[in-house]
Amino acid sequence: MKGATPELMESTQTALREVFDEAAEIADPAARALFLDSACRGNGPLRARVEELLRADSRATDFLRDRPDSFETDLSPERIGERIGRYRLRELIGRGGCGVVYLAEQEEPVRREVALKVIKLGMDTRSVVARFEAERQTLALMDHPNIARVLDAGATEKGRPYFVMELVRGVPITDYCEQKALSFRQRLELFVQICQAVQHAHQKGIIHRDLKPSNILVATQDGVPVPKVIDFGIAKVTEQGPGCGGLTSLNQFIGTPAYMSPEQVGLGAGDVDTRSDVYSLGVILYELIAGQPPFNPKNLSQAGLDEMRRIIREVDAVKPSTRLAQDLVAADVRRLYSKSEWRNPKSEEKVRASSRRLLHDVRGDLDWIVMKCLEKDRARRYETASALATDIRRHLENEPVAARPPSRFYRIQKVFRRHRTAFASAGIIVLVLIAAVVVSTRLAVRAMRAEKVQTQLRAEAQQQAAETRESLVRLRVDQGNRLVEQGDPLSALPLFVAALQLEHGDPAREENERLRIGWAMRNAPRLTQVIFHGRRINSLAFSPDGTKIASCSDEREAHIWSAETGKQLLAGLQLPRSLRLARFNSDGQRLVAMDHVGTARIWSSATGEPVSALLRVADADPSFLDNGLTPCAKFSPDGKLLLGAWGSKTAHIWNARNGEHVLALPHPQLLVNGEFSPDSRYVVTCCRDEVARIWDVTTGKRTATPRILCSDAVGDARFSPDGTRLLTISVRKNLELWDWQTGHPLGPQMKHEFAITQALFTTNGDRIITASLDGIVRVWDTAKGQVIARLHHPAAPNSVALSPDSRWLATGCDDSYVRVWDIAHEHLAMSVLPQGAEVLAVAFSPDGKRVAAAGVGGLLRLWELRSREAPAVTFAEPDAVWADFSPDGAKVATAGRHFDTAARVWDASTGAPLTPWLRHEDALRFAEFSPDGSRILTYGEENLALIWDVRTGQQATSPLEHPKRLFDAAWSPDGRRVLTACADGAGYLWDAATGKRLFTLQHSNEVRAVTFSADGKLMATGSRDRTARIWDVATGRPVSWPLPQTAPVHRLRFSPDDLRLVTSCYREDVTHSEAELWDVATGKLLGTMPNRDDLMMIEFSHDGRRIATACNDRTARIWDGLTAAPITAPLIHANEVYHAVFSPDDRRLATLTTGGDVRLWSADSGEPITAPIGHPHAHQHGRLCFSHDGRRLLIASGGPEAYLREFVPETAPIADLALQAQVLSGKALGSGPIASLDSASLSNAWVRLCSSRARN
Repeated sequence: MKGATPELMESTQTALREVFDEAAEIADPAARALFLDSACRGNGPLRARVEELLRADSRATDFLRDRPDSFETDLSPERIGERIGRYRLRELIGRGGCGVVYLAEQEEPVRREVALKVIKLGMDTRSVVARFEAERQTLALMDHPNIARVLDAGATEKGRPYFVMELVRGVPITDYCEQKALSFRQRLELFVQICQAVQHAHQKGIIHRDLKPSNILVATQDGVPVPKVIDFGIAKVTEQGPGCGGLTSLNQFIGTPAYMSPEQVGLGAGDVDTRSDVYSLGVILYELIAGQPPFNPKNLSQAGLDEMRRIIREVDAVKPSTRLAQDLVAADVRRLYSKSEWRNPKSEEKVRASSRRLLHDVRGDLDWIVMKCLEKDRARRYETASALATDIRRHLENEPVAARPPSRFYRIQKVFRRHRTAFASAGIIVLVLIAAVVVSTRLAVRAMRAEKVQTQLRAEAQQQAAETRESLVRLRVDQGNRLVEQGDPLSALPLFVAALQLEHGDPAREENERLRIGWAMRNAPRLTQVIFHGRRINSLAFSPDGTKIASCSDEREAHIWSAETGKQLLAGLQLPRSLRLARFNSDGQRLVAMDHVGTARIWSSATGEPVSALLRVADADPSFLDNGLTPCAKFSPDGKLLLGAWGSKTAHIWNARNGEHVLALPHPQLLVNGEFSPDSRYVVTCCRDEVARIWDVTTGKRTATPRILCSDAVGDARFSPDGTRLLTISVRKNLELWDWQTGHPLGPQMKHEFAITQALFTTNGDRIITASLDGIVRVWDTAKGQVIARLHHPAAPNSVALSPDSRWLATGCDDSYVRVWDIAHEHLAMSVLPQGAEVLAVAFSPDGKRVAAAGVGGLLRLWELRSREAPAVTFAEPDAVWADFSPDGAKVATAGRHFDTAARVWDASTGAPLTPWLRHEDALRFAEFSPDGSRILTYGEENLALIWDVRTGQQATSPLEHPKRLFDAAWSPDGRRVLTACADGAGYLWDAATGKRLFTLQHSNEVRAVTFSADGKLMATGSRDRTARIWDVATGRPVSWPLPQTAPVHRLRFSPDDLRLVTSCYREDVTHSEAELWDVATGKLLGTMPNRDDLMMIEFSHDGRRIATACNDRTARIWDGLTAAPITAPLIHANEVYHAVFSPDDRRLATLTTGGDVRLWSADSGEPITAPIGHPHAHQHGRLCFSHDGRRLLIASGGPEAYLREFVPETAPIADLALQAQVLSGKALGSGPIASLDSASLSNAWVRLCSSRARN
């Protein structure tokens, strides 16, 4: 080995020899491996060489091992019988790490047996000899009865050192205690002696370092057990330096693992002190008590070196008492499962009792003493073996011991030290976690604050979105209602559908929107067909039977469509230029079309085959033809002839059957128009001069009648329906009526401010309808020549059509609407009809039930005409001012002001009467069913109230007679009482079964109003004496002081929960009145509801949360039922509001005006749901009543009948409603304002709507 000194090489060879010799003597491979782990720790080359030698040794033969007896050398071991000095070797007792111990007999100077220990053959190296000499010196220093003494020392003849010790003939202390069955006290007394011996060694500066039961032998001297501590072979002298301790230069640990202290197994074992022996003593004491050491030696030997070190240094031993308890339980289990037939129950019970006593003795002091010895931290052990012995004596003498259970803090500290790495890691993790917690907490706080802010912002955004949505809904509804009030509910549909989409998900509000939509649809004409022609439609006409519609457009082609299905029946009816006119003849077999230059052709309307050639005018004036005016091509009323008068100086008449030319009628000027007489015998023509010429068709000559000379150039002329009169229309705004046979004018000229575009007679000829460029359609009385009606339009009508019965007039304008007018009443007969583009042509069907419209954009729309929805049921009550449903909704009671008819009960479904007239002597004002519906209470303007049997129509009791007239009456909730208000200054309570008066409720002036509480226990009266009083029904006595009013009381009602009373007063000297809300229990005024005029009605909602008032100031109002604060803006009407009633679900309010208009409102927003629903013969007074389902409204408005109106929400899906809204209105609502759809989009919407309807 290069660079190695002789001393280092000798040391290496010595270490190799020592380790090999020790390992060769260990037969068990596992134990040998454990030894090598310890001896060669950190020195790989050494272990490799030792293992190589061991393998060579195992393969070796007995060649050198079985030597002949005669072969001797100086290296031969000592033999039995051989003498070493004065001692003869008698027996091999044992082997140690570096020596062999023999039983020897001393022969001189005394004869005795001794123990002789000689250094092992081959181990006489410097270090081993030094250790051997150290052990001899150590034993020589000590002189204690419980430590084996050194008697002699020397060297053999072969030069190996030896020393002689006192021979101890004993057994290990644990074996001795078990064999002698020593008690705890006896064992502890022996153990105290051992502690004293160890203390003696410590005082000599010697640490044993290998205390274990096999090194503490107990012998008997004079019958007394005496323990002896032996084998100080690895003892350490405390004065030695750290390099001379128990660890060899190879850092292997020395000792027996099960009894080694934690510091002995550490890498720094040179720091071992006397407390290491205290630990070993604790292990021995543990084994004396529990029967086994704290850690199983076998388990330690099988564990690896590192695991063994960890167990000794880190794992806490269980207390001796715990180990004893575990052994006792295990023994019990073994006995229970033992299959041995021989068992002695009494013996077993004694064993168990003894074990329990043993546990009792160990628990406490002994546990604490042992565990103090076994502390991993030597600073917490006994400082000396003597202190241990002293604590055991205290225990034996029943004195307090110094040992105590470790504190909780120490235990934690010890766990920390034992698991330092884990705790360090955990600490780092904890610190990281703490930092993370701190950071995350801060972030969480920030997040919470941010979330709170976010939540607040979200709430604000949601609130803002809700407010925006609410505002948008209100805007759409308001815009739609304005259109409804303008008579255009169909154009309001996109707005109402948009509001419905915004309200989707809120059933209550959604229902109101669906009611709006349903009402608008059912109270407008029904669109039956939408036909897409392609380009601008200039003319259209119904066939005489109404099954076909002809149209012509700028496409130079005429079409015939089915009026029922909208399908195209004929196409390809072409002319050279864009068409301006298309007409059927009177039998519908022929169709004529004319283009803008006057070229015409006749077709068969059944086949589409042309029946004529092109009908051209030879002398046509090109400058006149293309002037945008409608050319003249008219069939005769009998359908046989065709007149063409346009753009030339000659009018022509053709045969309608085959197109043959019949007549040519020459004129001095260019023709502009002409027409057949009703009997088809005559033709009137108009040219640019002032003469209207009448021709005889049979002769082709002008008639012999006087010439009709007009005041201006004639632009058009019309025969009256009876053919006796002729109407001429001049180009300068004048209209003249003539007796054409005499040539005399019939009345003055009918002058217009602007040019006349169209004129026509009504069916009976007594009226003339004219349209002019000022946008006014005038209705003239033909007899007087005066205007009797003016129908205003936003623009000049492009087309005018009169229904066959002359009841309605249809007009089409550039504002994209068709209007249908009621001529007799001078107003629109129904809502306007949106077309989507300028209307150029309108036409009624022959039955007058449909109207077709067309124009720019190429759409032809066909409408089924209907005025506002008719009442569902009517009840023929003249001057009906009162109507009431029976409790079951199956009957209706009405009362009228007519003296001869009075009241009656009707079937609510059919309107059929169920009783005869229930007559009074004067006009009636009241007819109300009893709560069970079996009787009716009526009163009128006389001083009687009557109770009638509904089944028989007869009076059920005697009349309820009063001193003066009645103002009010009410049934009690149970129907057993009737309360009346009388002008004599009293209210009266009556027995409803007998008609007997029960109590008089006295005031000082007229009693105008009465009512019962909902539970029937209280009743209230209101008087002109400016008080309202509350009475007990059972006693007729007042229950509180009168409620003072600011004016006479004429209405009052209890809230449904009977906690509040509302009163309405009217001031006779000023122009306003007020309602007041009172607390019934305290009489406290809760709020005031001021109005600008007389209050006609006041009523609580069914849930008591709202109050409705009807006032003569033309408003109804909705107030808070708890505070009397206004909830909505005033509900504005055109007339005074006489009555108002909540729907059963309180979502809607119905109002009735003195003009007979009924209107439905949202009770939440105060917005109208319907337009005013009027009755043509309404009177000033009336009443409303909802059916139980809220779908029907019973109306009595002073007209010739009471009637039921149905309010049914539209149930179609929103997508379908959106399509219907687009189709019906011709408009769509995008991101901006509502806008008209182009024809293609409108046609596409119609197709999709039809497909959706077909699927559903």
